[in-house]
This record gives sequence, C-alpha cells and structure tokens, in this order.
Amino acid sequence: MSIPKLVDEAMARGITQMALTDINNSTGIMEFMRECDEKGLKPIGGLEFRKDKRLLYIGIAQNREGMKELNDFLTEHNLEKKPLPDASPDFKHAFVVYPYGYQGELKDNEYLGIRFDQLNQLFNKDISAIRGKLLALQPVFVLDRIEYRLHEYLRGIDLNAVLTMVKPEDKCTPTDLFLAPGQLEAKFARYAFILDNTRNLMNRCVMDYPKGRINLNRKTFTGNKKTTKSCSKS
Repeated sequence: MSIPKLVDEAMARGITQMALTDINNSTGIMEFMRECDEKGLKPIGGLEFRKDKRLLYIGIAQNREGMKELNDFLTEHNLEKKPLPDASPDFKHAFVVYPYGYQGELKDNEYLGIRFDQLNQLFNKDISAIRGKLLALQPVFVLDRIEYRLHEYLRGIDLNAVLTMVKPEDKCTPTDLFLAPGQLEAKFARYAFILDNTRNLMNRCVMDYPKGRINLNRKTFTGNKKTTKSCSKS
C-alpha cells in the first residue's frame, strides 16, 4: 500500500497510533509523519532489520534521536558492507522488538513481538519471566487477500519461480493486513496484558520533529547563493 492509503485504511478502522517500519530503509518516514499529522493519527518511526530474508529485530524510535540512532546503525553497515548483527546494539532512544522465539537475554529496552497465530505457544507455559516483555506484533503489508495474491504473483516474478516454489520466507503471510475493529483485542483476549504492554510502549514514543512540510533538499552548500555559485565556477 502507498503511505496515504495505509494511513486512510488505519483511520477507517479507528486506529489511533501506528509505527512505520520498512525493511532495511526509512525513506517513507517523513511522508508518513506528514500524512498522519494531517489525518490526526499518531505516527511512530522505526526500521525492520533483516538479513538473508530473516527478521532479526525491529527498531522502534522513542523520538527523533531514536530515529537517528536507527538510521546511523543501518548506514554504517551499508557503507562498510558489514552484515547486520543477530543481536541489536545498545540503542539509547529506541526500543527493540525481537520475533517471538528469540533466545537471547533481553535488555531493558528490548521486547518480544508475538503474532496472534503464535499465542498457542504460550499455552500451559510459565511466562512470568517474560510477561512484561511480550508485545503484540501485527504487521500490515497488504490491504486484503486479493492484494496478497497479487503479492504472491509479484514475488514469483521477482524470483523467476512458479508460485508453488515461492517459499514462506520469500513473501509476507496472509494475515499481514489490518484486522477488523475489535478483532485483534478478541484474539488476545486471554492475554490482554500483551496489548497493554504494546499500548504502553507506543504511548512512550513521540516523533518530536517540527510540524509542517519540510524541504529536505539542500539549496546551497555555503548558506549563500553567491558564494555557492562562485565555488561551483572555481
């Protein structure tokens, strides 16, 4: 979905805050924030870090300093062509969400994201040690099942493979979409504290950038048109 469509669909379902976490890039954040501000939805920035198609962790910025931390981390690895580490660095202004099943020791700012179709894995399990670390993970990638089918076709074309050869890790899942109002709450009814954890974390995030449209294109190198023109001639 385009960013305007993503925001409109969220608003139509009564969503009040949402995080944009594109895979290994953050180019849509400024447009996302502008759309959210115009429509009255609270934007949260972040990045989804993947290596060899595998989800490593999701960074959720607490503020603009957190967004800078996430971008600096990714930029360093891109420029130096270093593979992303399996464990997140120590971010000071960003939360980290690992997929459920991660076995490493969690730091104060680190959590486990569990999808509703994984909740059965909690049954009869002592989760007291991680109770405060569990978050609801509900990715949104497509609008509906028709778009999911289109996504499958496009992934097959990209991989030059027939649909039956497109592996699960090569595509999103059929549930990576907006749920009907109240449906997520219903699915987490037995573990309502997970939704509380998620809301509390998102409430602590504030994208404290200046409001309004910001022109990020640099017009001069020196701050003065005349001296910039003189430099370009020399």
